Amino acid sequence: MTIDQICTVRRKVRLSDYTSVKIGGEADVVAYPEWKEFYPTLKFLADTSTPHVVLGRGSNTLISDEGYRGIVVATGKLDGVEVVGDRIRCQCGASLINVARIAKLHSLTGMEWAIGIPASIGGALVTNAGAWGGCIGDVVESATVFSDTERRVGKDELGFSYRSSKIASLGTVGEVVVRLKKGNPYDVERLQREYVKKRLDTQPKGYSLGSVFKAHNGVSAGYYIDEAGLKGMRIGGAEVSQVHAGFILNVGGATARDYYELIRYVEKTVWEKFGITLEREIKLLGSI
Repeated sequence: MTIDQICTVRRKVRLSDYTSVKIGGEADVVAYPEWKEFYPTLKFLADTSTPHVVLGRGSNTLISDEGYRGIVVATGKLDGVEVVGDRIRCQCGASLINVARIAKLHSLTGMEWAIGIPASIGGALVTNAGAWGGCIGDVVESATVFSDTERRVGKDELGFSYRSSKIASLGTVGEVVVRLKKGNPYDVERLQREYVKKRLDTQPKGYSLGSVFKAHNGVSAGYYIDEAGLKGMRIGGAEVSQVHAGFILNVGGATARDYYELIRYVEKTVWEKFGITLEREIKLLGSI
């Protein structure tokens, strides 16, 4: 059996098209399983010891200029969402923004914070994504995890902490169930509009990976980067945003090496000025 017999695949795929920062070389193979093919795909790759990675919406992943020598499992077709009472059952590739919109349509409150985050819900679970004081860990009830077997794990096993969880040590996220509360649809919409406006007013437009660094002791990493005089600092096509210093933008033709070297420069400068080690929110894929 080959991967082609399990799901749709493409070869020599440019991964820059699969990330929000528009950076990344080619993957040898990208697989596009539908839901019924997802676990068989993962099992085949594990059984054959094939190097592979599951990629959601690429909103916090910096991919090497050399790409990825293996199989990338794309979750674009795994976007099913079902509402049952106050619970929303989501396949791992479902857009976090779309889930927030569906919650609003069903007068469910608790996910307003998610309206502007361009992540998949599976990726959000791995990083415990959040904004405006809320996070996915607050509302998750359970998740289906694929490893040697398929099993459902409760919230307590997922080990949520600030911008982190233990899900990666348990396996690959398949399905997520969030439990919300009934709310006033007008209040939900008002709060979502407020958060969208805040995002537009305080965060830069353009290609980025969102916040590159975690807050340090409750203080935004952007504050330290700004105080270090690094707004507008540029290496190649990568630039520290002049709107919000916690963001690094691809302002035109940035390579993964440009982006990574700028991250390293920011880390070094903040350490030298404040004695603070910034912790990254983003992940690296491939050799950079």
